[in-house]
Amino acid sequence: MFSATTKAWIKVYIAGGSIIGAGFWAFNNLVPTPEQLLEEFSPEMREKYYREKELRELEQRELIKIVKKTMKSDDPIWKTGPIKSPWERDSLIVNKAQEKQMDVFKEQRDQSMELKELHRIREELNKIREESAEKTNEVVQEKKRQSWFGRFF
Repeated sequence: MFSATTKAWIKVYIAGGSIIGAGFWAFNNLVPTPEQLLEEFSPEMREKYYREKELRELEQRELIKIVKKTMKSDDPIWKTGPIKSPWERDSLIVNKAQEKQMDVFKEQRDQSMELKELHRIREELNKIREESAEKTNEVVQEKKRQSWFGRFF
């Protein structure tokens, strides 16, 4: 019915399709989604992820701005715009304005992280104070009930 070469090619297509299908199935069923992956993190790692998420988004936005600026220029594609290429000779010369801008960016990032951490600590302290006040009131009320003096006054 089929020649030997046709049968061989049919086997190749079946084997290739099987491999691709198995890979597709394995990827869809075995690789966790980002949500599942975050759920498996420890609470500290999850907190760090959410704390630094805004910073990563801010860095991504800055990179997009640089890419758009580079895209609008008429320079050749191998020129990297304001980002110095490691293969250019000029890249070893430090651009003070960019360095200062990066310092300001890092300082703002650090201040933002410190403020968020302070806010979180204040919330925890307020919660602890409220719990402590409630427990103190409970102990005082219990002592009043137990003492003979508290029964009359």
